[in-house]
Amino acid sequence: LTITDSGAPTFDEIPANVTVEYYSASLSVDINATDNSIDLYTVNDTTRFNISQDGILINNTLLPVGTWYANVTVNDTSNNRVSLTFSATVSDTALPAFSQIPQNASIDQDSAVTIQINATDASGVSNWTINDTTNFKINDSGYLENNTALSVDTYWINVSVNDTQNNYNNLTLQLTITDG
Repeated sequence: LTITDSGAPTFDEIPANVTVEYYSASLSVDINATDNSIDLYTVNDTTRFNISQDGILINNTLLPVGTWYANVTVNDTSNNRVSLTFSATVSDTALPAFSQIPQNASIDQDSAVTIQINATDASGVSNWTINDTTNFKINDSGYLENNTALSVDTYWINVSVNDTQNNYNNLTLQLTITDG
């Protein structure tokens, strides 16, 4: 009498696809299967993912923004298999953060305006913009300066910074130009 195991393992529960925030969350999904003799859990994308023999799927590397698929296969000792495809969507919804908020300032009319504004973002800072390009300019590293000689007045400068995923943050700086 020969007994042959022809039944594939079964998943106890199909895990829901997940969405994680870029750079702030690691993937950890418990994929449980049942069989009399589970031999091996495997995943097709071993560059990005790893699966333990307890069925814990994790990311091997920082996952870039996008949707990533992992095909998980459970194999029993009789080489019966069952597979599922799991997706992890990585999104970047975090705004760039200003490293310091520049103080409102009063500057003498004969002095140049030079203010370094710094921001950080996990996906990288993409560009800087300001509302008053007639009187001021800002470069790609957040260095703000005047374009022209400034009149005695109060200027409200709205500074915006974008990250590489087009999330933006802004601040308003009050700059008062005084007469010596």
